[in-house]
Amino acid sequence: PPPLPLPRVRFFAFADLGTHSADDSQQHWDAPASLNTTNAMLADLDAGAVEPGFMLHIGDISYAVGHASQWDQFHAQIEPIARRVPWMVGIGNHERDWPGSGSSRGVDDSGGECGVPYLLRFPMPVPAPASPVLPPPATPPLAGDTPWYSFNHGPVHVAMISTEHRPEDQLGWLTTDLAMVNRNATPWVVVAGHRPFYVSRLGWKTHGVYGEYMACTGWGQLETRARRSCAHLAAVPLKRFFIIIHLCR
Repeated sequence: PPPLPLPRVRFFAFADLGTHSADDSQQHWDAPASLNTTNAMLADLDAGAVEPGFMLHIGDISYAVGHASQWDQFHAQIEPIARRVPWMVGIGNHERDWPGSGSSRGVDDSGGECGVPYLLRFPMPVPAPASPVLPPPATPPLAGDTPWYSFNHGPVHVAMISTEHRPEDQLGWLTTDLAMVNRNATPWVVVAGHRPFYVSRLGWKTHGVYGEYMACTGWGQLETRARRSCAHLAAVPLKRFFIIIHLCR
């Protein structure tokens, strides 16, 4: 049957935000555009031009990379928005990656944070380690270090993956999660992750083209398997299935 009539939902989707002080004071990693972005989103909220259902911040959150005070500044910057609208996040290389810590790339982009401040400051609805429905990762590198999750908001189902962890640790969870989607209730499906899925510039290959990594670990057939396992998915136009993989710095 066709999807039921559902209310409109709007949300902001972005990545690589960072922080910037209104007085232009110096900080470890300055991102002047971030203040313009949060000011613009707040102006939209105050003007009533848009009342988003949630914020979808897909990796590279504060760029604190080991400087705790920058996390505090970031929360102060987003607080006027986050106190009104759920701020949903995905982990990026500048929150997680560090040699020998279990990250898929093994680079030093997180400044040694290894995802700890991110996980403690942004508790997301991640699957329980021993969930009877959603399978746990094959070999989680750190206790609790499974920052992939999903949620529904109105007619939208969002599945947030981690491009900083091995795809094979998330494949079982994501396949099961998508198979459980009721396309009558949530006809729009978004799969989001931080790193680029495909890029056209060879210079970005060093940053990790996640599509190639995923294809080599069994993700290439994920959409086909999800469509076959979900009774409603085959009848829904492909335009309602989105993959948001962000181009990281």
